[in-house]
Amino acid sequence: MTEANSSRKEEPPLCVYCGQRPGVTRDHVIARCFFPGTLPSDMITVPCCEDCNKSYEKDEEYMRSLICMDYGVVESSDSALRQLVGPVTRSLFRAEHTGLLDLILDTSKPVELFTEGGIYLGQTRRIRVDDSRFCNVARKIILGLHFHRTGHRLADGYTVKVSNIGTDLDLARKILGSRSVPWNPPVSIGKDVFRYTWSSVDTDPGLGAWAFDFYGRYVFIGLTMSLGIQAEADRRLERKGVRMDETR
Repeated sequence: MTEANSSRKEEPPLCVYCGQRPGVTRDHVIARCFFPGTLPSDMITVPCCEDCNKSYEKDEEYMRSLICMDYGVVESSDSALRQLVGPVTRSLFRAEHTGLLDLILDTSKPVELFTEGGIYLGQTRRIRVDDSRFCNVARKIILGLHFHRTGHRLADGYTVKVSNIGTDLDLARKILGSRSVPWNPPVSIGKDVFRYTWSSVDTDPGLGAWAFDFYGRYVFIGLTMSLGIQAEADRRLERKGVRMDETR
């Protein structure tokens, strides 16, 4: 090795998310805002460019806030409840976040609230979720998890498709219970904050299925696949009652 070669700096990898710019920083695949208190030691980070590092922040905070406002989520998760009464509530009343509060109020409507046993709890407001913002964050997570599990960014010519299952746990169990997909054991990050599982194909590292939930209650399903097979995948999922949004 010559002196010139030994002193040459190694080029940074491409950004895991855009694949266009150098990944000069590290990004938390699961944003810090989802975790109450001290961050867990097993947070996943990936190479990321400065632009992508900043571009997801507002959508991540929006998604965190609305998930933690869901009655079913906070009822079953101490972490979600801590987020709701702490950072979520505080952020909504900060001057720089008044736009989010106005958006929530403008897109919500009053509904009557009952327990699963049918006991009336009074009125609350049902918020209409901007699904495109939720799926934007879910796409980012899948790209990050793919890199974490394979060591490579998703190759060009592959697409990410996402379905926001929400709190429809019956549909989630139906999908995850399919014998045609060999799911790996679930991996958790943080106490009842984030959990994911995946299924991959040895002959095609870009082909995979992903499922993850926040606070044990709010579920997303995603696929990575080549553009050539997406039509057949869509047909199969539609038969299961799942609609996928293409996000890349």
